[in-house]
Amino acid sequence: MPENETLDLRRSPRWNQARRLIQGGASPDELAQEVLRVLSLTLKKVAKLIPMGRLIEESLSPDGDPHALRPECRDATEYAQAIIQLARCCQTQADVVVAVCEHLVQKLFNQESPRARSGS
Repeated sequence: MPENETLDLRRSPRWNQARRLIQGGASPDELAQEVLRVLSLTLKKVAKLIPMGRLIEESLSPDGDPHALRPECRDATEYAQAIIQLARCCQTQADVVVAVCEHLVQKLFNQESPRARSGS
């Protein structure tokens, strides 16, 4: 995967504008628009790298084995593991998708908030 396509939110240039808006105290509207834009791009990239639908189904199924799909999760095993863990607290596929989105946005805000940087 090219460097500009990294899924690591700390290094991904895709999230730079969102980081700048957070640091600059942008309006909630402006920040929301940018976060939604890059969240959509990130999810599209993740969906190309992992069998997201099958992973969610296997994670939700009492008899499922989502870990068996990990070899298919090219360059995105961290995301696959997050989906598996998040699915444990979910009832439906839609719940998992919402949890994944919340996880990504929370990860971004935790990286950029002054409290997260100072360790408070």
